[in-house]
Amino acid sequence: MLPLFTPDMDRSLALPSEYHPVLVVLSLLAVFLGCFAALSSIDISRHQSTRARRVAWLVVSAGMFVAGMALWSVFALLTQRLPVSLQVGALLLGCGLAWGLDRRASRHRACEQTRDELSREMAFQKRALDEHAIVSATDLQGKIIQANDKFVEISGYSQEELLGKNHHMVKSDEHTPDFYRNLWGTITKGQVWHGEMKNRAKDGSYYWVWATIVPFLDGQGQPFRYMSIRTDVTPMKALEGYLLAARTQAEAAARAQSEFLANMSHEIRTPMNAIIGLSHLCLRTPLNAKQSDYLTKIHGSASALLRILNDILDYSKIEAGRLEMESIEFTLEQVFNDLVPSESSRAHEKGLAFLVESSPEVPPVLIGDPLRLGQILLNLVNNAIKFTVSGEIAIITEVVERGDVETRLRFTVRDTGVGMTPEQLEGLFEAFTQADASVPRRYGGTGLGLTICKRLTGMMGGSIRAESR
Repeated sequence: MLPLFTPDMDRSLALPSEYHPVLVVLSLLAVFLGCFAALSSIDISRHQSTRARRVAWLVVSAGMFVAGMALWSVFALLTQRLPVSLQVGALLLGCGLAWGLDRRASRHRACEQTRDELSREMAFQKRALDEHAIVSATDLQGKIIQANDKFVEISGYSQEELLGKNHHMVKSDEHTPDFYRNLWGTITKGQVWHGEMKNRAKDGSYYWVWATIVPFLDGQGQPFRYMSIRTDVTPMKALEGYLLAARTQAEAAARAQSEFLANMSHEIRTPMNAIIGLSHLCLRTPLNAKQSDYLTKIHGSASALLRILNDILDYSKIEAGRLEMESIEFTLEQVFNDLVPSESSRAHEKGLAFLVESSPEVPPVLIGDPLRLGQILLNLVNNAIKFTVSGEIAIITEVVERGDVETRLRFTVRDTGVGMTPEQLEGLFEAFTQADASVPRRYGGTGLGLTICKRLTGMMGGSIRAESR
């Protein structure tokens, strides 16, 4: 195997033994310039395109080659001889250093690009937040260390007036000390606080905000800064106050209307009782057929009008909150004795069977309002008779729950009438509502009876519903 270098070749590559110091200085200067060119090219290539980076890489390689050759010259002059292998090694070393520096620059450039993208993203998010929200940051003592333009705009204070001041400068007298104790107690524990807050501006005006205060935590989980993000809800609070005032006025107007109807119903009912009573007395005297027909119609119409007035009076009292429930002892037999004779007679006139069923478990003595219970049952039975052409009417009483102190009963009024659709059942207990628009013309009524039944049942602690099969 032949040797790579022979002594003759070595001697042919050797340099003269005499050298000038200027050549050494120039070689060292070449080393410096080559390295400088390489490093400058690397720095420039960080912010250039791929093509520019390739050019910079060539400059790096050339610079490092010049530096390597210059170093070779220095060593050759100093040692009098330098093999070709070392020359090639110097060249490869220069290229390797250039490639390594370029790789390092590429990684550094990628990190810088990622950091720039994150910075831009955070800037975009901050701008979006600043455009919408009132943002400020405070230290642990509540001193403002950051305030955005929205805060300056709504508070009326300048940046110089806000920074370094305590956040209490915008505090109003709306909230109690417990409110602020709860706020600080939450954020000092590292928890986020949400709430509505009223603040005072520099000119003395007030504004409402919905605030979210976020504590920033250190490595030990302890807060070191508080960031407050708020939304101006002053217009919403103004609208809320307006709606509350309007609701109060509407409720007052409704009470005044109910009181007026109650008073008027009472005033009208007094002469109506006189008409009913006198017409009833006249019907018991000797009359011819025409007189008897006239008085019968007067008595019937007056009685129907009195029932309407009674419904209006009860409804008005309920709406005005003036209807009081009694709590006295009574028996269920007393309630049925007042109800059954008149209603069973009306049912028999239409050819209907009238049944009353009561469970033996019903207590003999109950405590409640027998008058209102009878009113509810009378209204339900009247409707059953009114809308049933054939069949039967039944009142069924069952014990649902019986305890040591309280007993809950279920009263069912069942008929074999025309029935109702699900849509009709849905609005059955609404005021001034009839199952069919033709009902008032065919059967009469105001549409208040079932509404009153529902209100009275609720006042007794019960409920009412209807089913149709």
